[in-house]
Amino acid sequence: MAGILSAFAVTLFGNSHAFFYDENSVGNSLLGLFSRMGIVVGRSDGFFYPDSTRFIGHNPDSQIWDDAKTTLLRNGDYTIHEFPCYSYLLGDLHAHVVGLMIVMLIVAVLFSLYVNASHPSGSEMLIQVYPGGENPIHLWKRIQYELKKLLRPEIVITGFLLGIATMCNYWDFLIYFIVGSMTLLIYNIRTSRHFVSLSGLPFFAAEAAMILIAYLKFSKMAFTHVGVQLIILMICLIGTSLLPCALTRTGLGMSFLFTTASLCSLSFNSKFDMIANSLAKTVDQSSVYQFLILWGTHILFALLLITVTLFSRKNNAAQCTADDKYIPENAAARFFAKMNPADIFMSGIAVVSFLLLAAPEIFYVRDIYSGSYKRSNTMFKFTFEAFVLLSLVLAYSFFRFLCIRIKSRPQLYAFTAGALVLVFMIIIPMHYPFAAITQRTGPITLENYTGLDGTAALRTKDSLQLTSGAGDLAAYSDAIEWFNANVRGTPVICEAFGNSYTDNCVISAYTGLPTIIGWQTHEWLWRFQGVADSSGELVSIPDKDVWKTVLTPRQTDVRTIYTSESFTVVRKLLQKYNVTYLIIGDLERTQYVGIKDSVLTKLGPKVFESGSLYIIKVQ
Repeated sequence: MAGILSAFAVTLFGNSHAFFYDENSVGNSLLGLFSRMGIVVGRSDGFFYPDSTRFIGHNPDSQIWDDAKTTLLRNGDYTIHEFPCYSYLLGDLHAHVVGLMIVMLIVAVLFSLYVNASHPSGSEMLIQVYPGGENPIHLWKRIQYELKKLLRPEIVITGFLLGIATMCNYWDFLIYFIVGSMTLLIYNIRTSRHFVSLSGLPFFAAEAAMILIAYLKFSKMAFTHVGVQLIILMICLIGTSLLPCALTRTGLGMSFLFTTASLCSLSFNSKFDMIANSLAKTVDQSSVYQFLILWGTHILFALLLITVTLFSRKNNAAQCTADDKYIPENAAARFFAKMNPADIFMSGIAVVSFLLLAAPEIFYVRDIYSGSYKRSNTMFKFTFEAFVLLSLVLAYSFFRFLCIRIKSRPQLYAFTAGALVLVFMIIIPMHYPFAAITQRTGPITLENYTGLDGTAALRTKDSLQLTSGAGDLAAYSDAIEWFNANVRGTPVICEAFGNSYTDNCVISAYTGLPTIIGWQTHEWLWRFQGVADSSGELVSIPDKDVWKTVLTPRQTDVRTIYTSESFTVVRKLLQKYNVTYLIIGDLERTQYVGIKDSVLTKLGPKVFESGSLYIIKVQ
């Protein structure tokens, strides 16, 4: 039941905003109470389902203008805080959505690692390796032992999954490396004889520093970075073998995860130009009111779990160790041994979630979004994953509360009241899909069901770029079907470029075939290389200006391909980009006035026609 609730909480629930700001919700009446308390609640009617993802800084508007509304006196703080249900309603295929199946598997594997860990006083006693701690054995034996502890299948699998996350959504790699590090810490506390030593603490700090410094200095040089991380891994292995404790083993595990992920994604990173950016201190922080409106319910469930974890320890600590003299220094392990391992793991997930929510309030990652949108992308990426993790915590916390042992009638009354409160609290984030899905799709009925084919809507869509009305993309739908049915491999196509969230590049989007230039804002963001100027804003590195080096030249070339009267010029440009198929349709004719069909038809045979659209296979 907890698993089913987790699935619904992650994929269908929203944050708490809709419960309060949907005028059809019982929670909307509470805004009047908040307003009378002196809280600025902003607009409280006219709820639209994207509002729950654009609340902080948007409602009320955080920009400050002069009285004449002509001069901006202060930038706003427009943020984004999406979650999976909203992404699904949009049909979003961005990397943070696709990456969900990877990160959920990472959490599951890490959960398995921790709950199946055994204490050193169990079947794998450390006294077999360090007899009494008095006679050190050969260094190689120690290294073998540390490798045996490190190369658990779950840890190895997590490293490879982090590598896959690197190639899908780099933010996921960074965020779930933190989750993995948290798990390694509590895992090593539970499976180590000592938590920390006088010499182990500085070595752990050195391990973390080496990993971070190597990443910051060499991450743009994929092969060098992997080589340096391998050297660091060897240093961590030898150092941990000489100074074994929970902290040094955690540092070793962190190095292993980082190195394995870098190796797994080496072929990708060697061809990938990472976005150059830097960290900056956040100028604007979210108000406590808006922060709690969004995350308050999830945070309360997480705090409940941490409280239950701390106060539901086993009375009998004998299960902690068979002979206490073997682990006298690891009080943390004895403390953990009195608790449910799943409680500890999920409490750790809650703590990581708190860090993800707090991060955008402290710093933001500089990128192409500036002014009123400084921290929007940072908050977007961190809080999306925080929502996912807190939703798992919410479901687990609810059923964990129901498992509390009742010992008296007063406890039964308190337990019943608490359970009813929790049921009501679950309704708060559950409200979002009921308010949003109907707005997005209309009533959910069999008559309104249109199937799973995402391309079907193209046949009836009324494109904003065209003027012929509903169905003006039908020819493009036919072309997509033709490509998917008849073309193998990844030949380059040429079609009209355009702004983000337009119908331009629809064929490359629905076939996966590369095109010369796609949506310009996304292309700009992905390739941006910048440095902070004197005002703290990120500006392009002069010799790496993406507009001068990539976007404008390619846009100019595509425009020339469609409008040039020179057959030779067009052919050379198509050869330059190794174009195999050239698309000429209404989107192209709208984008480029005066298309030279007489030139384009000489480039090769027409291999497909539908309405006014035709495709040339370039000879």
